[in-house]
Amino acid sequence: MSIPQEFQINHPLTTFIIPSTKKPVRFRPFLCKEEKILLSAKNTPEEIINVIKQIITNCAIDNDIKSNSLALYDLEYLYIKLVSISISNIKHARYRDHEDNKIYDFDIDLANVDIIHNPEHSNKIKLSDNAGILLKPPVGNIPKEIWSIDPKDTKSQVTALFSLFKSCINQVYKNEKMLDFSEQSEEDKDQFVDKLPITAFEQFRTFIRTLPKLYYKIEYKNSKEHSRTIVLETLEDFFI
Repeated sequence: MSIPQEFQINHPLTTFIIPSTKKPVRFRPFLCKEEKILLSAKNTPEEIINVIKQIITNCAIDNDIKSNSLALYDLEYLYIKLVSISISNIKHARYRDHEDNKIYDFDIDLANVDIIHNPEHSNKIKLSDNAGILLKPPVGNIPKEIWSIDPKDTKSQVTALFSLFKSCINQVYKNEKMLDFSEQSEEDKDQFVDKLPITAFEQFRTFIRTLPKLYYKIEYKNSKEHSRTIVLETLEDFFI
């Protein structure tokens, strides 16, 4: 026997704009069933992203949203916004000032977290006057190798970086012709990347460094009456 409709809880809907596409999507708050997913997650980067994707998929009312195709900064931004409407928009944080070595308490308003865009960012790698590569930001289904980096193992770091490079290639163009990179075999993708000039990889590193990212600024004065600024720009900065 199901619970009568009059006893069902109606949840308010909030519209958020997906940063990478500027598309408005309606969300409900996450509920106890999503909290269970959070609590059962392993504390690894891969598991955290997978849980965030699941929560975003569950809470999206407009069901055409595909979390695997969202940029990682989209996932982080939407998750912070869902926390703000589901639990509280205020997150308490403590930071140590490196000048006076004192600890300061702050209230971070998650509703005011934004995405900042770097004017130097470009998704185009130029190979010649008439040829190049169009990149896409890292998305929710980035390669497994990226999650298994051993910071002490140079080989695993290189493998992960080149896997990321390959996963970010969207199209290759020459003159008026366009090639969809996702339709190529893994072997052909590897051979293509291996034959690229070093300058292409350097442009890719700039692309990654200048990707849009979370942004929240805290301003205060420390005990020496010096103005200080803390900039939060990663998910870990908000949920340490």
